[in-house]
Amino acid sequence: MLQTSALAIGFKEGRDGVSTISQGLNLRLNPNELVCLVGPNGVGKSTLLRTLIGLQKPLSGEIRLLGQSLKQFTATQLAKSVSVVLTNPVSAGAMRVGELVALGRYPFTGLFDVLTRNDLDVVDQSLEIVGAMPLKNRYIDELSDGEKQRVMVARALAQEPHLLVLDEPTAFLDLPGRVSMLSLLKELAHKQKKAVLTSTHDLDLALHTADRIWLMNRNGEISEGSPEDLVLNGQFGKTFNQSNVTFNANTGSFNLGRPPHRSIELHASGINLIWTKRALQRAGYEVQPAGSGNEFIVEVDDSTRPVIWRLRYHGKSSEHTSIYSMLLSLESDI
Repeated sequence: MLQTSALAIGFKEGRDGVSTISQGLNLRLNPNELVCLVGPNGVGKSTLLRTLIGLQKPLSGEIRLLGQSLKQFTATQLAKSVSVVLTNPVSAGAMRVGELVALGRYPFTGLFDVLTRNDLDVVDQSLEIVGAMPLKNRYIDELSDGEKQRVMVARALAQEPHLLVLDEPTAFLDLPGRVSMLSLLKELAHKQKKAVLTSTHDLDLALHTADRIWLMNRNGEISEGSPEDLVLNGQFGKTFNQSNVTFNANTGSFNLGRPPHRSIELHASGINLIWTKRALQRAGYEVQPAGSGNEFIVEVDDSTRPVIWRLRYHGKSSEHTSIYSMLLSLESDI
């Protein structure tokens, strides 16, 4: 679908100067695949996206789309092959949803922008695919941020592209909206047989959703592979670890880098074990398994309702019906 060979990206500075962000990039995008581009702020993710879609010239190297050099595409040809959804919020309040999505047909409508029956059918199909058909006759400024973003994806689909590129499509969405958007993009890749590339700062969602990840570090180097490969080979941790934050490969989450101030033994099982352990670690405790011989013990009794969290230390004990209460007792008594 799309391939790069020895690609270098960056900016020209003055007459002869060059600011190189990344070089030697040999990347590929395949149909039926969602690729998430992730990395720290300011490493050049947006520059890479702009270069891949022809909005910015590469410093060197080659980009090939559908077996043809990107340089050989006219603007209209490129618009029939690649569609783009940028970060900027939609500002088309006076337009109805159907009218905005119809703008995606511009590569096909000719000089007078006349929509044929086929064009109108494509607009409706695009709205159906993203679940936005009920919004067709509503004005853009009546929509929530999540609805607007779905409409923008529908507009992009109306171009009938082979490749869909999105720059931070979840930036203005709440958590359910972000989950819904990434799920939609994966569905588009697999069911509509598109190649989908999106940049995102939602690392947890990328780990759970992407077929492949392009992981861009602060030196502009890109490691690619399945999310699991990049966690297991340590690349994910190397890219995001900082002095006060570390990536935990066991849980797939980030931990504050402060050292634990005390160890504690936890007796629990199932979901209560998972969330009690997480709470204790968040509070700065090193959690040890049952039988460790620690003098400080938390026991979770889930045979009662409500569940009881029991603290034992120095011959004393106390019972609590919430993790919050148990943590308060730990802080005040230990």
